[in-house]
Amino acid sequence: MTIPAAVAPPNPSGITVIIIGLGIGGLTAALSCHLQGHHVIGFEKLENLEPYGDGLILTPNGHEVLRDLDDTGMIGEWVKKWSYNCTDCKVYNTSGVHVGQHPIPDTDKGLSLVPRGGLVQALYTTAKRLGLDLRLGVKVTEFHEDNAHASVVVDGVETTGDCIVFADGANSRARTVVSTTNTKPYYSGFSTYRGKADGTALISDPRCHWLLNKDSTNDCATAFAGPNMYVLLATCGKGRASFCLGITQLVDNFWTTPVDKEEMLSQIDYWKCIDQIRPVVDKMSKDQFILCPLLRAGVLESWVSPTGRIALIGDAAHPFFPTSAQGATQAIEDAATIAITLQRAGKSNIKLGLKAMEELRKHRATFIQRNAWRVNDAWFDTPAEERIGKKAAPAIGVIDWIAQHCCRAYAAEEFERVSLSIETGQPYIPTNIPPERKGHTFSTSLLRC
Repeated sequence: MTIPAAVAPPNPSGITVIIIGLGIGGLTAALSCHLQGHHVIGFEKLENLEPYGDGLILTPNGHEVLRDLDDTGMIGEWVKKWSYNCTDCKVYNTSGVHVGQHPIPDTDKGLSLVPRGGLVQALYTTAKRLGLDLRLGVKVTEFHEDNAHASVVVDGVETTGDCIVFADGANSRARTVVSTTNTKPYYSGFSTYRGKADGTALISDPRCHWLLNKDSTNDCATAFAGPNMYVLLATCGKGRASFCLGITQLVDNFWTTPVDKEEMLSQIDYWKCIDQIRPVVDKMSKDQFILCPLLRAGVLESWVSPTGRIALIGDAAHPFFPTSAQGATQAIEDAATIAITLQRAGKSNIKLGLKAMEELRKHRATFIQRNAWRVNDAWFDTPAEERIGKKAAPAIGVIDWIAQHCCRAYAAEEFERVSLSIETGQPYIPTNIPPERKGHTFSTSLLRC
């Protein structure tokens, strides 16, 4: 496959793209659209873009997009710094007995575990250097579309463009605009504790040294599996940082909130291995330890509004579980794809550009999303004594057909075929999912999930 050039912006397309939400998906969309010649205006309600939380995994299908967003190579080098060379995650039960290992294959092909906030800052810094119009600390109070334009209202001032891309998360207001069913996400019954610490904090405490690689040339990952919680502790960037992820069924919440670390620790204080876990969690930054709900949502009828000038990407369209190791990367694929399909469709056919993105992305993103849900649920439903060997961890690992996909080449090569499908009303059969799923379309039962 030939990857479309995306280093320097081409001639202006004449398309103005308004982006709401400047997380990883929104910022990648902003940069990708800029590099395809579109004019970008971005809005974000947060004044400080560095989000709470831990780290995120970037597989090669996301990394290859990010490395081409910046002509200086800064983003690619930043991601490369956090390349992951840990080949497996050892899993222990609550008594500290080793019960299995979760393999982390192909770490030499571009797998990275990066600080979420650091990646956002790298993307934002690049966007501002390139002169993109990104506005922080503002709230979009209204948004409108008609056959000719789309617009948003901030502080009583209307900004007009050709389309609006919502990248504002699972609770996006635009879900009700693009679909009449499955518009409201619901709590899955699972939540995650997320935290991060600077690597030096662990080095300074001998009680944490069990997690660190002695020669600092490799990273380490260790997990502990309890009846209602799975705790993963890992280092990345050769010990530059460490992260905590705790998937739990023990609390109910619907909004992301900062929490005291003791809230998590008190739920597992009866585990015999608590003396290993506690000192590492204690080192997590107090202002970066949070509790996040894991939300589910049925498949939307469409990711694009009937009028055709509003579209959803990322979690706004398809909320992910951390067991997928693909949440951020699938948002990146959405973002890179929409920039290309808008450019190919042109200013006179915005709806085609947005619908083409949906058709190219919906089957793939939903298939990966649902697979992660199934893995997570099956693990928690498995009796503790059976969580051994390959069943020790609720994770799907790195899969070649996911990680080795080039979404930009796919969008460029498939645009004509997907456009014909949209124009004729014939189903589009994707080739970016496993062969056994290519002939499948979304059933009524799946839409209700």
